[in-house]
Amino acid sequence: MTVDDAAKPETTTLVQRSAMNFVGLAAANAMQFALVLMIGRSLNQDAAGVFFEGFAAVRLLSVLAVLGLDVTAIRYVAVHRARGEHDRARAAVALSVLLAGGASIAIAALVFALAPQLSDLFGAHDLQYVLRVMVLSLPAVTLQMVLIGATRGTGRMKAFVVVDQVTDGVLRVALVAFALALGYGLDGTAVAFTIASYLTLAAAALAARGVTGTLRQAAGVETGALIRFSANQWGASLAGVGLLWADTLLLGLWRPPADVAVYSIATRTVLFGMMFILPIGIAFQPQIGRLYALSDHAGLYRMYRFATKWSTIAGCPPLLFLTLFALPIVTLLYGPSYARGAWPLALLAIGQTVNAATGPCGHVVTMIGRADLVLKNSVIALVLNVVLNVALIPPYGMVGAGLAWGISIVIWNLIRLWQVYRVLGMQPFGDWSRPVGLALTVFVLTAAGLRVLLDSEPAALAIIGGAAGATLAYATALLATSSFDEEDNLILGRFARIGRASGRTRPSS
Repeated sequence: MTVDDAAKPETTTLVQRSAMNFVGLAAANAMQFALVLMIGRSLNQDAAGVFFEGFAAVRLLSVLAVLGLDVTAIRYVAVHRARGEHDRARAAVALSVLLAGGASIAIAALVFALAPQLSDLFGAHDLQYVLRVMVLSLPAVTLQMVLIGATRGTGRMKAFVVVDQVTDGVLRVALVAFALALGYGLDGTAVAFTIASYLTLAAAALAARGVTGTLRQAAGVETGALIRFSANQWGASLAGVGLLWADTLLLGLWRPPADVAVYSIATRTVLFGMMFILPIGIAFQPQIGRLYALSDHAGLYRMYRFATKWSTIAGCPPLLFLTLFALPIVTLLYGPSYARGAWPLALLAIGQTVNAATGPCGHVVTMIGRADLVLKNSVIALVLNVVLNVALIPPYGMVGAGLAWGISIVIWNLIRLWQVYRVLGMQPFGDWSRPVGLALTVFVLTAAGLRVLLDSEPAALAIIGGAAGATLAYATALLATSSFDEEDNLILGRFARIGRASGRTRPSS
């Protein structure tokens, strides 16, 4: 491959948008870490567990309420704009907003009415007030998902980064910190969460005003295909978020809120390792829809392999490091009382390592319009996760929940990988797999050796020393095994220039 071939617009666009997404996701993860840290340190473990149960409920309900229309907005905007059908794109967004808004209001009202019964089910009286306040945020959270999805369909990442990643996180942290500083405790954090949701919705509506149609346009949409795609995507998204949050909720049925708090800390911490995976997949989504709509299968195949290679190179090391250094990381961040969350964190990180190594296979299946396949594999993974949680939580508690989640994530990604091969005849692995695999082996062996060597040292020293030594060994191994080709060198140069530019100016879309 020549440098001229490597400089194709699709690859350049993917790199630029991935860089923007990385900045946004880094900020979002930092804000989420700050929120979890504040909750964990300012509230006792029972109160923190109640907050996380309410948070998990809102996340699950938002996926139920959005009806798959957030992803539908991405795909329909990307496909219609690729064909020059801008009015049809705006009409599809308008219909999506109308449907999701109605569903979210109805579900919020139902949960508000059932809050006393739900709090009794989970054995936490405080959950009644917290759930009622936090579920009021459901319409805002749901509509934000649809509107930001519409902006992502244009291929531009500015609204997603600025509103969904930065503004949302900053508002939640600032308002929760304000409530805690005033001494309002658990109830105050719930109110702050809901206020932040509506402020973020206002920002999302402003960002999406150019891609949102009118109610009259919505009435003219051919709803059949849109609803079929949305229905399949809704089921898949519900199963996917259920896979993410079912273990937390099921843990609350058999274990006290304190265990839920410790486990939630582990699940949130693993997101730090994922922030090297998510930017690539998010940037890749609209490009899949565009390339497929234009029947550019060669371009799609090239981008799929390229994205998977870099998801593996950038995403696997931090997750593997979390696996090996789980105990000092949890102890340093949250204190000795949360040390028992180390094993769940390690198991969760192993599962997400497979997610990184299989690349954006799930996005490919979704964005080519095969939401039916996405639904099938998501349901399989969710059922497996629930069965494993029911079997493993009673005897093993949060360790059983982490094991169930890790196994489910591994199987889920292997199914999605196979689906892309079956539908498109594409698999993302090639000549790059062997040298990158050898470099990752060097990283793991080095990190494991340093973990043993630094075991008696303070947690901060062990983490810094382990990360520095393993990263140096990994970088050396990547160079020694010739893991980078001409295209990769070009991309690294572009990332460096984007990074320097972002330090001088605000990111642009």
